[in-house]
Amino acid sequence: MQETTGQGTVAQYDGEAHRGSIIGYDGRRYSFRLSEWNSQEQPRRGMAVKFEKKETEAVWIEIKSP
Repeated sequence: MQETTGQGTVAQYDGEAHRGSIIGYDGRRYSFRLSEWNSQEQPRRGMAVKFEKKETEAVWIEIKSP
C-alpha cells in the first residue's frame, strides 16, 4: 500500500501564480497551489513541510514543527 502522507521542503514558490513545488524526502517533486497551504506564513524556498500526497500533487500542506 502506498504512503499517502509526505514530508519535504519547498523547492520554489511563485507568488503571482500562487503555485509552487515541494521536493519530498522520498526524492519526488510535488506541485501545490496556495489554496492547499494551511499556514498564515507564506511559502518560501527551503521551508520544511508535511503534506498529503494526491498523485503528483501536495495537498493539505502544513509547516513542519522543529
